[in-house]
Amino acid sequence: MRRMFVFAAVVAAVLLMAGVLGLPGNVGQTTTSAGCAAPGGSLAITICGNTFVNQNGQPVVLRGVNTEGTQYDCAQSGAGFYDDPTITPSTESSPGDYSTEIDAMKAWGINVVRVNLNEECWLGINGVPSSTSQSGYAVPAGDTYDKTVNAYMHEMGSYVDALNAAGIYAELDLHLNAPGDELISDSGNGDYQNPLPESNSDPFWKSVAAYFADDPAVIFGVFNEPFPPNASVSGDNATGWDCDLNGCTVPDYTNTDNYNSPPANCPTTASPPPSGCYAGEGMKQMIDDIREYNTTAPLLVGGPDWAGDLDQWMSTFYPNGVSIDPSNKLAASVHIYFPEGSTPCSSTESVTTTCNGDVVSVAKSVPVVIDEVGDMSCSSSNLYPFLQSVDSEDASSSVDIGYVGWSWTTYSCDPNLITSWTTGAPSTEGAAEYCELWNIGVAPASNSLFDASTTCAGFSPTPGSSPPPPSSPPPPTSPPPPSSPPPAPTTSPSPPASGSGPVPTSISASPALLSLDPLGSNDFTLTATLTQTGGGALAGQVLDFSAGSTPICSATTDPSGTASCDGSADASDIIAADGYTVTYAGNSQYQGSSGTGALISASGASANAAEDPSTSVLGIVSSLL
Repeated sequence: MRRMFVFAAVVAAVLLMAGVLGLPGNVGQTTTSAGCAAPGGSLAITICGNTFVNQNGQPVVLRGVNTEGTQYDCAQSGAGFYDDPTITPSTESSPGDYSTEIDAMKAWGINVVRVNLNEECWLGINGVPSSTSQSGYAVPAGDTYDKTVNAYMHEMGSYVDALNAAGIYAELDLHLNAPGDELISDSGNGDYQNPLPESNSDPFWKSVAAYFADDPAVIFGVFNEPFPPNASVSGDNATGWDCDLNGCTVPDYTNTDNYNSPPANCPTTASPPPSGCYAGEGMKQMIDDIREYNTTAPLLVGGPDWAGDLDQWMSTFYPNGVSIDPSNKLAASVHIYFPEGSTPCSSTESVTTTCNGDVVSVAKSVPVVIDEVGDMSCSSSNLYPFLQSVDSEDASSSVDIGYVGWSWTTYSCDPNLITSWTTGAPSTEGAAEYCELWNIGVAPASNSLFDASTTCAGFSPTPGSSPPPPSSPPPPTSPPPPSSPPPAPTTSPSPPASGSGPVPTSISASPALLSLDPLGSNDFTLTATLTQTGGGALAGQVLDFSAGSTPICSATTDPSGTASCDGSADASDIIAADGYTVTYAGNSQYQGSSGTGALISASGASANAAEDPSTSVLGIVSSLL
């Protein structure tokens, strides 16, 4: 037993003083508590407040790429399932081989792949090829909806399994759909995207949700790019947002080559829909379909105008502060392309001003994922500083903004991220994302597939980040004259050269700081600093705070190597453990380390009850009992 009587009294008094009881939650903070860990196996993800968190309750920023081909090849006879020729699809009797693609993706250090799906291939309807619609595959154990499973469903499941086994999350996205008995096979080539889901989308999402019910490492992208009421109107108005949420009558673009002229006049309230139109269903209906069979997966939801606006996202999907998702696991999707004007929201080089500041504004309440980002001219000049600004905002402003590049293909200016399916060598555009991941230490410092240092030679890291070392040591330079000593470092030193082994690190943890003034500010802050042995702060590293065996929160170190998080909600665990522990897991460049913080240091109170019981926190609390 854990000193239950005295413990409970102390906890109640301290929590009351600290302002933890009866106050609103910490909206906009990225710290997490033990109760926010994602349920499931070795790889899992959920949403806690405005942050994605993993199975250990640690914050997760999603950075990844879009697949190419999974949304249209299945509807084209003889095209298979993927554009990537290195993939060998699975069969009923043998697993697929995805190792070449996944090895190349891991060289980028990505942690999410957006798997774009075709509704009709999944359902096996409307004349999809027999290779896609072939049935007889085993129904997954947790699937309570599907009676049969076709080849496309089985193959997408096998691909997701392979990604998850490699430590990569999968965002499953309803990318292409068509009403009635029409077949949509290739967006932009006589088969354009449609503005909203429709009646076929209901069984699609019920099936997908059930198929992956036992997979805690998937995220569902509810609908790729809503654009009600039609493609020639922005939709960023009351009508467009209401259509996005609740559905409305919209044009059918399945068999048209012209987005600029709607195929029919479709009044949004027309019922039944006139010829050339269909009854579009809204995001609320899709969410309800998903939640009927899967209550745990996080959901990404976009606004109208091609998922290009966020100005009414919170009021639409969190009316009066209450999520329309009964599981309360919604995140915002937005698509951003350069050059400026390529997408509805303003694509400035700083995420703080992009979309008129709406990306950051929404991210203070829920996670935001830019699950399509790229440059239509296939340049990196605007894209690279933009991604730098996203990562800088993630590190400094208690928000969780991820990005997923378009797309993992070698096709010339698709836009394309890579030049080789085999190695994953970045293209001119792809270097913007890859080199940002490399410069912040997400991508491995070196790999055997392509020369990282040469690829990223012209991409300067953001000040305060810790870039990986070059593949080979640079030539020596002349030291400064003796009269001019080098300045003291203010940012993280470069990691050791490849092959020299991880550098030892150390953690200095400050006493837990609690203000006990009931009339003043009540904060319970945990702070620690990470340095490498011999001096030098380490920026951009995740520190995990815990009390005994209870995880409290995680935070990323700033340029001075310091990380802080709010421990108010876990004050009772810290008191019971007589302090807290900070752990750094380490990586291939730096050794892990840990440190401990004293129980509490309060204004005018000693941190050690033995020194002065009357002024210690426990003494103060005892005097109140």
